[in-house]
Amino acid sequence: MEQFLKGWFSVMLGSIDSWFYKTLGGIQPVGNAPGFKMISIKPYIPKDLSWAKASVMTVKGKVSSEWTKNQRYCTLKVQIPVGAGAIVYVPASQPNQVKEGDIPAGNVKEVAFLRMENNYAVFQVGSGEYNFVSPVLE
Repeated sequence: MEQFLKGWFSVMLGSIDSWFYKTLGGIQPVGNAPGFKMISIKPYIPKDLSWAKASVMTVKGKVSSEWTKNQRYCTLKVQIPVGAGAIVYVPASQPNQVKEGDIPAGNVKEVAFLRMENNYAVFQVGSGEYNFVSPVLE
């Protein structure tokens, strides 16, 4: 019985880890790009939580997603490994409200605006580190 409980507890912790990086961090492989060649980062940002940080090691390297929010701004930091690209969902009501660092995201060469989708500005990025900032949605 003790072996069973240890195994069951281990599975439960594995599920919690998965929930953190897949849901709060929003890190998922894009279905038609195996091996994390293309990554989707679409974090879940609940009202009552002010930050979350998640990462996962892939065959390409470390993928990380970290978000923080205060009463005015939401910041989403992502790290995409060399040889991979990502579709990044930034909470926003307008794409022109999103900055990458101190520059409007639409003016950054490595960042391509794709579309608006359910209160997210959706961007495509290559490998590297990005720091998106947008006003908090009300």
